[in-house]
Amino acid sequence: PYLAAAAETTTSALSLLALGGATPSKIAEASESAGSDFEPFLTATIVLSAALGSATPSGGVGLFHSTGMPASSESCPSCGKSGHGHDRLYTRLEALASECRFFAHISVWTQAFFGRTVDHHTLVYEYFERSRCLMSLKIDWCRDGVSFSESSEDPCPTGDVVMRKWCRLSPAELRRQIAGVEDRPYDLIRWNCRHFCQHFFDQTPEAFAGGRHGSFGA
Repeated sequence: PYLAAAAETTTSALSLLALGGATPSKIAEASESAGSDFEPFLTATIVLSAALGSATPSGGVGLFHSTGMPASSESCPSCGKSGHGHDRLYTRLEALASECRFFAHISVWTQAFFGRTVDHHTLVYEYFERSRCLMSLKIDWCRDGVSFSESSEDPCPTGDVVMRKWCRLSPAELRRQIAGVEDRPYDLIRWNCRHFCQHFFDQTPEAFAGGRHGSFGA
């Protein structure tokens, strides 16, 4: 009976994805009409959507946005500096290096969405502008690649800090670290946003000896 129910749930999820409309309301309606429990149906739809690469949390053609976060959080109205792809990120890091900026703090944020069933992890590096304004460089990793944005505002207004530490990291060193994994493709199981963030957090030395080194689950 369990296998039959699982097969029915998966089939229903596939049918919904094939129609290109896996929005939260449609998932609830489809799960009810199929006689499936909502949570297993939701899980099946999420896994299948991720495997098929059709994802956006705002709905439309899938379940997740390209960075796993609402589209409104992608923009950077305060400074207008944002981009997608390694080349644009490298260009920005090189500009920061030419200004002799240093990242003084690194943190990993998590943001829950879709009924708090899925978390997206993002890296945030903080530095001071010449005006002493504290800036955040937020780096995201997803199936579509790397993207970034900068702002003097709260980098993740609806998110939570998973780990953080003081550091003294040069933009040039961060560029070198990113280049070291540039050819590594996104993998939902082995190299997703969580693995990406943990890797770079671990690569960044803590500024003060004896401080607590954060980790997931700490």
